[in-house]
Amino acid sequence: MICEYGCNNEARYFFKSGKWCCNKSHNSCEGMKRKNSKLNKGRNISRKTRQKMSESAKGKIAWNKGKKGFLIHSEKTKQIISDIHKGKKLSEEQKEKIRMGNKGKIISKETKKLMSENHADFSGKNHPNWKGGTSIEPYCEIWGDKKYKNSIKERDGNVCLNPYCSGITEDLRVHHIDYNKKNCHPLNLITVCISCNSKANKDREWHNLWYKTIIFRRGYHNVKYK
Repeated sequence: MICEYGCNNEARYFFKSGKWCCNKSHNSCEGMKRKNSKLNKGRNISRKTRQKMSESAKGKIAWNKGKKGFLIHSEKTKQIISDIHKGKKLSEEQKEKIRMGNKGKIISKETKKLMSENHADFSGKNHPNWKGGTSIEPYCEIWGDKKYKNSIKERDGNVCLNPYCSGITEDLRVHHIDYNKKNCHPLNLITVCISCNSKANKDREWHNLWYKTIIFRRGYHNVKYK
């Protein structure tokens, strides 16, 4: 039997309505999802309807209640989400829609307080990327010189030197390879995009060796620095 809700997959479940479906719930069927998406596209929900939805949800416990950030999803789910978004880049039209959607929105003090409380257990020492407070350590004196950082970017051709860069953004950063902020020697600095710079906070030992190898292969160790 073929699913009768439009996905053309094998049907496994028979409903009281007399129809066969590929899922236990017809709303989980890909064909039904597409139909619902078309029906709801461009549809505006009135304040009255929103109020009714809010009242009907009162007292119900959300599936993710009590879970914080990365704890919501399993490692497998996080990998699937990562693969789906890998290499994706928002178009200017999409960016404009997001900007216009958020334009004029005002967050109340009560909402800000709730947001702060929700993130309290996911900050500082409780954050998975916590490295003992090294982020608040001061940089070397020359780090405040924009010309110096620009010279590193020019040396690297003003591009992200990570060969596995997804190319999501062209916003460049100068990264400390050994994660020591006071070590601003040119051989310890490499140009990467903001996305790759963020990813370097994980698997630090691997990224350290990886970027050192890239710097070495580019022959920068043969250059005489002042």
